[in-house]
Amino acid sequence: MGAEGLLALQSMGVEPAVALEAINGSSGRSLQTEQRLPQEVLTGRFSYGFKLPLMAKDCRIAESLIREGFPKASLLPAVVQLVERATAEESAEADYTRVVKLLEREAGQELRTSNGDAAAVVSTEVPYKSGHEMYPACTLSGPTPLILTI
Repeated sequence: MGAEGLLALQSMGVEPAVALEAINGSSGRSLQTEQRLPQEVLTGRFSYGFKLPLMAKDCRIAESLIREGFPKASLLPAVVQLVERATAEESAEADYTRVVKLLEREAGQELRTSNGDAAAVVSTEVPYKSGHEMYPACTLSGPTPLILTI
């Protein structure tokens, strides 16, 4: 999940909004990194509108299909376990984005923008110096983190 990558990067001193800008400027972008994480998680809102128990049900259906077609698959079963654990810990009315709350508890840190403003995620620039120039976050040199988003 993208949140796991953001938690890891945050623990290394990279602001989540900056990391998302870099990811979204690359082939690693997805609906999760472009909308759900910045709008629901980094703001602390967690209210997209799809209930966590419904996500768990959908994940179980997907898992039963993948077990039949690809019994050695390991990624989806791991995601299903994560979603099931989050479902057990959250209320029946919890939004599916609250799966990230479980990851935050395990990491001992929260993913939030400094001011809780989703717009800050879109417009953040990193003062990264290369000589005398300043570059936006998406032009930082080095490998783009591989982050699986589901």
